Amino acid sequence: MKDFIVQLQNVLPESEIKMLAIQTQNNTEDIRQIKQRVDDLTVVVKDFTDSNIKKDYLLFNGQTVEADIAYSEIYSYAKKTIHIVDNYINLKTLVLLKSVAPSVKVTIFSDNVSHGLHQTEFNDFKKEYPNVNITLKTTGGIYHDRYIFIDHGTKNEMIFHCGGSSKDAGKRVSSITKVNDVMLYKIIIDNLRNNPTLQL
Repeated sequence: MKDFIVQLQNVLPESEIKMLAIQTQNNTEDIRQIKQRVDDLTVVVKDFTDSNIKKDYLLFNGQTVEADIAYSEIYSYAKKTIHIVDNYINLKTLVLLKSVAPSVKVTIFSDNVSHGLHQTEFNDFKKEYPNVNITLKTTGGIYHDRYIFIDHGTKNEMIFHCGGSSKDAGKRVSSITKVNDVMLYKIIIDNLRNNPTLQL
């Protein structure tokens, strides 16, 4: 392309050549940044595949973080509500919520695929942590991905897309990423709120 432009420099207006030069410079910088991120990710993936490293970590917004700490940090942001969309739940899903403030209402939307969570476990958890306000509802079988919605419909709203279920956090390479455009995802919770109670 560069050779082509040089050959036609007398035909192209000088302003267009300058614009192409600026765009090329911007592209070069973007490529450099992407390469740096790929290099960083390569190091993290090598860490995960190193048999000498403990396997209880995940990628949280591009950083290697102990899995349980990542979930605890996300849940600590909540002032009013936590909505979790995850079809694969078990007792660990609940235990990760044990430190949530009593004023925060937690709703887990799940179809409890493989029946990982049992009514007895749920009852025992509620007895041990009576201040944790958890409701279970179905997802209706249409969600594959996992999401965490913090303070839906408030100024504090945050949405996280999770590569795996919290019950499996740290078992395999997975990531949690904060969603920048919350408007795209708001309809998920709006649609799920009216779903029936999950029967364990």
